[in-house]
Amino acid sequence: MPKANILSALLNTARANKWCTRLHCTTCGSHEFRSELNKIERDVLIRQLSELDESHFSDRYAILLIIYRAALMPMARDLLEPLSDTPAGRFLQKAIPIQAQRDENRRKQAKMATPEAVAASKVGRQARQQELRAARCNLK
Repeated sequence: MPKANILSALLNTARANKWCTRLHCTTCGSHEFRSELNKIERDVLIRQLSELDESHFSDRYAILLIIYRAALMPMARDLLEPLSDTPAGRFLQKAIPIQAQRDENRRKQAKMATPEAVAASKVGRQARQQELRAARCNLK
């Protein structure tokens, strides 16, 4: 059974909710759309981009933003060799691991924001509070 196309659902949601999808929006930065787009792994993004039908290509900005997101880091890595030993190359060399760490942090935050993770955190916090209360009562 094929998996649902997450990218198709994202584009439909963006269209229905009238989210901004402009690549260089100076008003909102396409925050809602980019936030959801960043939750999709790169390999899934590329595979599902190839599975989209013509109806999804009506929002040119959204498609450009998706392609930009999928292509940015690999293209940056391809520039390392020609730019080596230049200020741009050194800047790029530092930027790649920083962006990779940001992507990893976003994935972790998204994972911790699931209802299950929030509930587990709440239970753990309540247990720690009960232990502290019990310890205080034993001191009295």
